[in-house]
Amino acid sequence: MEKYYSLKTDKETQWGSLRNMFRVLFMGVAIVHLFFTVFYLLNGKEIFALYQFAASLLFIFLYKVWKSEHFILYCNIYFVEMVVNSFLTAYFWGDVCASNLYLLSMILIANCIVFTQYPAKVKQKYIIVNLICSFLMFMVLSMPLLTLYLFPHKYFAMDYKTAYFSSLWIIQTFYTLSAFLLLFFTTVFFMRNILWNFDKVEEEKDLLDTEASQDALTKLYNRRKIEELFKNSWAQWQKNKSEIVIGIGDIDFFKKLNDRYGHPAGDAVLVNIASLFMTSARKGDIICRWGGEEFLFICQCSESDSVFFFERLRKKIEETPIAYEKENLTITMTFGISKMKIGQKPEDLITAADQNLYAGKEGGRNRVYHDFSG
Repeated sequence: MEKYYSLKTDKETQWGSLRNMFRVLFMGVAIVHLFFTVFYLLNGKEIFALYQFAASLLFIFLYKVWKSEHFILYCNIYFVEMVVNSFLTAYFWGDVCASNLYLLSMILIANCIVFTQYPAKVKQKYIIVNLICSFLMFMVLSMPLLTLYLFPHKYFAMDYKTAYFSSLWIIQTFYTLSAFLLLFFTTVFFMRNILWNFDKVEEEKDLLDTEASQDALTKLYNRRKIEELFKNSWAQWQKNKSEIVIGIGDIDFFKKLNDRYGHPAGDAVLVNIASLFMTSARKGDIICRWGGEEFLFICQCSESDSVFFFERLRKKIEETPIAYEKENLTITMTFGISKMKIGQKPEDLITAADQNLYAGKEGGRNRVYHDFSG
């Protein structure tokens, strides 16, 4: 069976999705920095405004040059910039405005650790380094609060201007909103990536289930799957006593066909016969490639209906020539069928159908043989 996607294509698609997520994130961060560039210029903080402008150019650059092989580097650049921005914000506006920034830096780091396929040792070292950096940043940013607690008289004696408090309120509000928005969008981006991976896992599972239950050549059920379905049919019959007939069909003189035309011709016959089975099957019929040129049928119908079905199928096969190269191959099949009976074991039913098949071959082939007496 052809795979619906290759591992290479799957990986490229995954990195493409991750690239789009990070490009949106980088552009959002660049816009935030541009906003602060204007804000700090209006408040007379030219040095900090210059830094904000440089940071916006950095993220615009990352937006343009994204490459999957530099994924960890981009994460580190994002983390370092957030650290530097936190310290500068604490220096110009106080630790209250900067205390939430180092938490934002952890959002991306945590997602990168959880949702990437890097080795466990790399992830562990990455987590340890970032935890240490975040702890140190928290301690440094908390120093002004600690100083305020230990030496309150040095601060409360100062006469702060109203303009300073207004600017402080604006920047605190903006940082808080930025924190919520970045957390929300980052979570959405990476949840999309998780859902995409879940979808791929489900697709792979479905593909593996299909490959495990399907014959590669004919696309019919294979012997492993039919044994599972036969057990279900047997349990249903024991519960409901519904009529179930087993049939085994074998292509007549298949070995001679292979010897004369070659195995590719034999494969073509098997594929065409399987296709004819699928178009002729009724609702509830189960068909598998039992082995070689043999096929097994599970039919939920009466004795008379099963005989009619297999006779119609036998005639259709005989009357449908199979084109191979420049010849039309005439194929016939012999079928042996048997019905479930009280006291029988599942294997006894298959054995009975197989015996009827060989009786049909000994009786001249190209026929449906059954023994429904008794």
